[in-house]
Amino acid sequence: MNNWHQDQPPFVLHAGTEPLLVSTPYVGTYLPPALASRLTVEARRVPDTDWHLDRLYVFAKEMGASILMATHSRYVVDLNRPSDNTSLYPGQSVTTLCPLDTFDDAPLYLEGMAPDAAGIAARVSAYWVSVWPSHLDAGAEPAVIAAVCPPRRRQRTRPG
Repeated sequence: MNNWHQDQPPFVLHAGTEPLLVSTPYVGTYLPPALASRLTVEARRVPDTDWHLDRLYVFAKEMGASILMATHSRYVVDLNRPSDNTSLYPGQSVTTLCPLDTFDDAPLYLEGMAPDAAGIAARVSAYWVSVWPSHLDAGAEPAVIAAVCPPRRRQRTRPG
């Protein structure tokens, strides 16, 4: 189970023309077969997906923004959480790096099928760390933008 994204690319990148990157980590619905077989029927419907963001951000694409869209469900690994699973909102009920239940508190996994520490570490290594560019380091977003966006040339105007 180390090749979580082997069946499908982990993200789709639309390279824009302006230095703006829109990251959509929760639009993915793909569940690798090895994971899907461990999930409840409800979880396989991926109810916690951010549906239709591709349509919502059409304006950004038209403006020249680069769009980075996850293909895999947040149930594989939550790309908007720190890899050490630190809570983003201490004291509040939040999902974890590898969620165990839906936002409605319904279990994701069949009895006895939840990931253990080694399984979570494998997902983090295979998907979160190695392929999702925005989590590389604090300077990653500018590096990603530089990689996918051509530099803008300023037009200089000379006074009259």
